[in-house]
Amino acid sequence: MTPAELKQIWPEEDLIKVNIDSVNNFSLQSSTKDLLTISGIPKGFEEISFDDLSEGLNTVNKSWNLEDTFFDQYLAIGSNGSGDPVAINLNNKECIVYLNHDNGFQEVFINTNIEKLVETIVRLREFSKVKHPLKEDSFWITEFTDEEYERLKADLSRIDNNIFENEGSHWKDTIDYYLWEREEERKNTAQNTI
Repeated sequence: MTPAELKQIWPEEDLIKVNIDSVNNFSLQSSTKDLLTISGIPKGFEEISFDDLSEGLNTVNKSWNLEDTFFDQYLAIGSNGSGDPVAINLNNKECIVYLNHDNGFQEVFINTNIEKLVETIVRLREFSKVKHPLKEDSFWITEFTDEEYERLKADLSRIDNNIFENEGSHWKDTIDYYLWEREEERKNTAQNTI
């Protein structure tokens, strides 16, 4: 996804840009630089926040005061709902990962690159718009059809097939959770009507 394409479908006030001087401190692909500096990327989606980018780019080592040069290979771009750093892995073709701080900063795959990250977020946002409550008085918004779910999986696979090739990848776990959440809501609603 190019910066121009993103600007057409995502409100500009909900995009976060990075200062070009900060980006130029690192050897990044031009497509990564363009997204970060021209359009910016979404400030966040669901439990992932990219607000850290307002401070510019830094390594996870520096941002987290880890004092371990191993983490200089990761550029901190945000965090997830558990407080794990979301990062660009400079030593692995700029793939996007989070580093599970509860598990020794183990790397967990998110996307192959930042363009695929943005495209995945755009598609998941579209999917979130079709979700609805199971019943009118339901508190949770968990309902979608099997066809919508299969279409989402197919689209995510087309966008970045590595989502499903990496066991425990972030987005695979996310959509598996959507399915689990839907089934739990259906089960709980059925039990409450007996």
